Amino acid sequence: MNKDLEKKLEEKFSFMKKGKSLAEQKKEGFIGDLYSAFGLECDDGWYDLICDLCTEITKIYDEIKKPINIHVDQIKEKYGGLRFYFSLDNEKSDTSDAKNDNHELYKKIYQIVQNYCDKSYEVCEVCGEPGKLREDLSWTRTLCDCCRKKYIYETNYVL
Repeated sequence: MNKDLEKKLEEKFSFMKKGKSLAEQKKEGFIGDLYSAFGLECDDGWYDLICDLCTEITKIYDEIKKPINIHVDQIKEKYGGLRFYFSLDNEKSDTSDAKNDNHELYKKIYQIVQNYCDKSYEVCEVCGEPGKLREDLSWTRTLCDCCRKKYIYETNYVL
């Protein structure tokens, strides 16, 4: 995704801010934060989808009146669909109620993520228009008819 769209997400959602860059992680000898290292590993067409997903996550935290404790591990395209990997920061509490609350929160967020990952198979990953999964190309992608034609033309792909 282009850097301007990534920046818009970072400004709008605190949990979308990246940490150490790839160079900084390499300096320390360990690349463990893929999102910070590589950013959004998908095309611009899914910007609105990801923004809506993040908005729903924020609403969950607003409803339960808790600070946002989600960590984005990686966001990418895989087999033509959106993948949004996340974890919840550990609650610093020994009570089982806190652990249960965190488990319930994780399940709610997971369901939101799954819904948007499913929706991604109907949104062109390049332009954001309605699209469909294209498994007849060299790389499985979700594209609209126009972007599919452009991909075939630009790559000289023979069907």
